[in-house]
Amino acid sequence: MLAGQVATAFKGDTLRGLLLNAYAFGTKAKVSFVAFWIALGSGLLLLVLAGLGMLHARRTSYDVALHVPGWHPENQPAV
Repeated sequence: MLAGQVATAFKGDTLRGLLLNAYAFGTKAKVSFVAFWIALGSGLLLLVLAGLGMLHARRTSYDVALHVPGWHPENQPAV
């Protein structure tokens, strides 16, 4: 009688542990899947923006005066 109760308790604890472990790794997988898509989307967006920046730099002539806020060439030390 006691041996049967011990076996049932042991099997119940083992089953509980296995189910909790499977649930935890399933939740980790879902979070990782969402993080993967966010990282992929961010990377592709930055790739497109870098390409657009290179295209813009190629189309802009060298003699265009650029206005950079806070930078004044007259205040720069002579080299």
